[in-house]
Amino acid sequence: MKEWPGTLKAAAPWGTLPTLELEQGVIGQSGAMLRFVGKKTNLYPKDDFEAAQVDDLIGGFDDLVIALRPAIVEQDPAKKKEYQTAALGDMKNYLEKIERFLQQNKSSKFCVGSGPTIADLKIFTFINAAPAFPWIPTDYFTSYTRINEVYQAVGQLQKIKDYYASRQEAK
Repeated sequence: MKEWPGTLKAAAPWGTLPTLELEQGVIGQSGAMLRFVGKKTNLYPKDDFEAAQVDDLIGGFDDLVIALRPAIVEQDPAKKKEYQTAALGDMKNYLEKIERFLQQNKSSKFCVGSGPTIADLKIFTFINAAPAFPWIPTDYFTSYTRINEVYQAVGQLQKIKDYYASRQEAK
C-alpha cells in the first residue's frame, strides 16, 4: 500500500491503522472501535459491572498480543525462534488466566452474562488467527475447556456462520 506511510498515516488520528470513519469523525484506536461497534450491535453489556468484565477480559487479551509481538515482528531468524519459544510460554500463562476468568461465568457458554459480547468475538478471532503463525501448535488451545466453549458458541451464532459462508462463496 503505497499510501502508507504517506497520506494515510498522516491522516490517521494516532498515525496507525485501523481507523473507523464516521459522519461525526474518525476513531483511531481498535479498542474504542470495538466498544463503539459493540454498543451499536448490542454486543457490549449495558450493565456497568458486566461491561467492566468485558473490558477486563479484552485488556488481558491486549496484554497477550503485546507479549506475542516480538515473536511476530523479529526479522533475525535466531532471535525470532527464541522469541517464539518465549511467546508460547507467555501465551500459556495468559490463557490460563483467561480460562480462570471464564470459569466465573456459570450462566452461559459465553464470556460474560447470558449472551455474546465483543469479548467472545475477541476470543473467536484470536483462535481463528492462530494458524497464520505456524510456530503455534495446531492443538494449542484444546486443553482450555472454557475458551473452547466460547469459541464453539460463537462459531454457532447464525451471523457468524453466514459471514464465513459468504467468505467461502467469494473465493
